[in-house]
Amino acid sequence: MIATLLFAAAVTATPAAPADDFKTLCVATKGDVAAVTAATAAQGAWSAPVEQDGLTVWTHTGEGVARSLVVGEQAAPDGRRQACMLTSQPAQPDLTAGITGVLGGVSLAVDANAGLYAYAPDEDAYRAGDVTFVQVTTEADSTSLTAIRPIK
Repeated sequence: MIATLLFAAAVTATPAAPADDFKTLCVATKGDVAAVTAATAAQGAWSAPVEQDGLTVWTHTGEGVARSLVVGEQAAPDGRRQACMLTSQPAQPDLTAGITGVLGGVSLAVDANAGLYAYAPDEDAYRAGDVTFVQVTTEADSTSLTAIRPIK
C-alpha cells in the first residue's frame, strides 16, 4: 500500500521548473560531465547521456516536458571553457527578466552582451571570483540558459 502511494506520488509529481533544473544541473555541478550525469540520474527524469559531436546530451523524459541538456568544452580566445546548456520549450519569457530573480544569488549584467550575466550563489563567492557566466537566449519557441566557466 505504501509503495503504491509512493509510486503514484512519483509518477504524478510536477517536474522541476526549467530554472530549477538549470540551477541544479548546470550551476551547482559547474558543468562537470560526471557531476551532471550523477545529478540527472538522481532526478530520474532524464535519458541516459549520449555523446554527440564531442558533447554530452540528455533529454528530459517527463510527459509534457520538452527540455534538453548539453554539456561540453568550448574553445575561447582566452583558453578553454566548460559550458552547460538547458533548452526548454515552449519559450520561458520570465527567465529573461533577470537571472537573480530566477536563480537567487548575486548577478551583474555584462554590459557588452545582452542576456549575459556574471552569477554567483552568494556575495562571498562573487567577491572571491567564483563566478559562472550565465547566458539567457530566447527564441520564438524556446529559451536556453547556458552556464559558462573557464577551465583552469
